[in-house]
Amino acid sequence: MPFRGAAVCSRGVADMGKINREDMLELTRRMTLKRNCFDRIAGAYLDEEGFVDGTFNKHFQKLSQKDQQDNLNIAKAIPFSDTNVQLKEYAFTEADRRPGSIWQLLMALNECGLKNDAMLDTFYEEFGQRYRTGKSYAIYFFHGSYDVPLKANDKESLWESEEVYRFLVCAVCPVGGDYEPGEPECGFLFPAFKDRSSDTERVNVFAADGNFGKAGGVGEILFSGDIDVSLINRQLQKKDCGDGERGKPGFTEETDMWICPKCGREFKRTNQGHYCGKAPGTVLEYIDSQPIETRPRLTEMMVLLQNSVPCVKERISWSMPYYEKEGKSITFSACKKHISFYAGAEAIGKFASELNGYATNKNAIYFPYDKALPAELIENIARWCLS
Repeated sequence: MPFRGAAVCSRGVADMGKINREDMLELTRRMTLKRNCFDRIAGAYLDEEGFVDGTFNKHFQKLSQKDQQDNLNIAKAIPFSDTNVQLKEYAFTEADRRPGSIWQLLMALNECGLKNDAMLDTFYEEFGQRYRTGKSYAIYFFHGSYDVPLKANDKESLWESEEVYRFLVCAVCPVGGDYEPGEPECGFLFPAFKDRSSDTERVNVFAADGNFGKAGGVGEILFSGDIDVSLINRQLQKKDCGDGERGKPGFTEETDMWICPKCGREFKRTNQGHYCGKAPGTVLEYIDSQPIETRPRLTEMMVLLQNSVPCVKERISWSMPYYEKEGKSITFSACKKHISFYAGAEAIGKFASELNGYATNKNAIYFPYDKALPAELIENIARWCLS
């Protein structure tokens, strides 16, 4: 079912509502270091074509104070924006809330507190296929809860709690350099915080430029009717007829959609990066789930970390290879063009002179697949981090 109109602003007046500025200010007062309402942050980095370059999922309180403040600024930009100009309220109709809809996915993400990577990856894939920006960007998800106090007639807060408002903030930011985010361009608050209460049938949609009629914008994605998540079960039963273009393996007979040969899911783009189902139980399973051309480098990375420190413990954590010894840890993940080695800011600073020629961000070092891995350097960094 196509979206009813070009974008969210074409919905009827009955589908819109006014946002009370006081509701938003009350919520943003809980988005400070001292009164932080967030327990988890997750997100993805996507390139200009909408392909996922990497993901993250962390407990918010485990971030450094500086990183907490930086991310609070991103999250706060959504509810603190110009109410009813940059931030508008829209209603999900009964049709929008059907099984397999984005609304259902958001409800599930809120209920699990962003702890289900498979559902998050489904959202990133759907967003990447539809969002039109022409540049690299990041999707930030925040899960929070606010114990809404009762208020007396004079609007003074009482000790009693009225309800616990559990919510998601999503912010989409341009990224540059080492995945450094810019100011949010769009996003949303779900469920809507209306009359100091949760309204799961409404969402507050943010557009920094106030343009809610943009094709391929976040509003159109939220209310789109023909989403891939509704096809997950059905497409497993579909037959493909080859693997290249229409009429060749990997595409359905009825459409130009590409079908993943491993999980059977259907995408508009050939070789769209995505989550293929059950999370890997071991590092070898993780490597086997990656594109075949990346596996030799990933295997080499695994062996280097296994051999770097005696008695290092290897396991999967948050769907990534994880190495730990005596409470210290390092991880790596497979991205589209490189291996991300999460050694931490201190290690990157320690080995800065030897990392010339490699891209880094605050916590990660990027080793491209098309270059040999610097084995000795990786082992030295691992020893320094885990010793």
